[in-house]
Amino acid sequence: MKQKWTIIIIATLVVCLLIATLVSTGRAKDAGQVPQGEGESHPETDAPVETPTEAPSETPTEESTEAPKPSVPALDYTEYTGNAHPGTGIAYKGSGENAHKVIVIDAGHQLHAMSETEPKGPGADEQKPMVSGGTQGSVTGLAEYELNLRVALALRDVLVGKGYTVVMVRETNEVEISNAERAKLANEVGACVNLRIHANGDADASVKGAMTVCQTPQNPYNAEIYEQCRRLSDEVLEAFCRGTGIAQRSVWETDTMTGTNWASVPTTILEMGFMTNAEDEAIMAAEDFAAKAADAIAAGIEAYLAQAPESEGGYEINYEREAELGESFTEVYMTMEATATVWVRTEPSTQGGEDTKMHNIAMYEGKRVICIGLGQNWNRVLIDGHVYYISAAYLREVEE
Repeated sequence: MKQKWTIIIIATLVVCLLIATLVSTGRAKDAGQVPQGEGESHPETDAPVETPTEAPSETPTEESTEAPKPSVPALDYTEYTGNAHPGTGIAYKGSGENAHKVIVIDAGHQLHAMSETEPKGPGADEQKPMVSGGTQGSVTGLAEYELNLRVALALRDVLVGKGYTVVMVRETNEVEISNAERAKLANEVGACVNLRIHANGDADASVKGAMTVCQTPQNPYNAEIYEQCRRLSDEVLEAFCRGTGIAQRSVWETDTMTGTNWASVPTTILEMGFMTNAEDEAIMAAEDFAAKAADAIAAGIEAYLAQAPESEGGYEINYEREAELGESFTEVYMTMEATATVWVRTEPSTQGGEDTKMHNIAMYEGKRVICIGLGQNWNRVLIDGHVYYISAAYLREVEE
């Protein structure tokens, strides 16, 4: 009998010792004190545990706590070779600190005009031709669409060299894309600059000089980005005239331009000069004009970006505030559209009341935005380089 109890006691001690060892090992793993091997299963969730390449430090470094920088947009990129490509929406991936800044270059017009009509703005009753034929040189006969493309390709080369992500509306003259479609392209890629390159014409051959065009502060479609568009227009015009020697006119504010009305990103039209004026035409038809114009326009764009949030490392996301409000987001880069009229907010919550509503940014049914985060109750959106939030109930993914 004593022998039986002795065996039971010894067996009990062995089991206790094994349990203690297992518990100790588990605590050591939780503390990061055991050698790191291949991923194992978590005892509670049975989900694989990521194995870090280095043991975590006890004191978080400044680098480890810094919010991640915005990444290059997820576009379909074409390898840059310096050649022209057929089609529309040709994207070149940027590099370095400028990679996340998307610049759309729209060489105005095309080989064939499109006389069919389209609304001059989202929901507008008034219709305008999709694309007009443009003007031409009174002396050389140079077509405006050809001049615009020369400058656009030269500008592409300059901006790609500076590391920007560049999207070309067209690189050849043989395309069919309307003014509204050009603007929608810029919206969909989340452009921080949408530059529309044109040249002017007038029945009076004495009229000359360069100008830029943007909407008015009362524009019914995109008045919320008027200030950005006006600043972009000012900077591009001044730099262009300084770099090319073409006389400077002024910024024309008008709500008649389809390609401007459909844009939800900072947009300007550069009218480089009057092809019906002998002096302007001689400058624009010169062999070295495209290169001079490209350098000057790039300088104007960079002057604008230097004043914008993008120049400080891109849009900033307040991850701590999001966590405080109980929202977590899946990082995405996609086009969404509003399903109703709704105000955007500066945080993913209604706790802030009227203080967090952005009454000057009007979202109406069908209006598109770039979504950069999908949450449980809110979506994180990007508007003119700034981060805002819209209730997920009022946004849906755009199906092309």
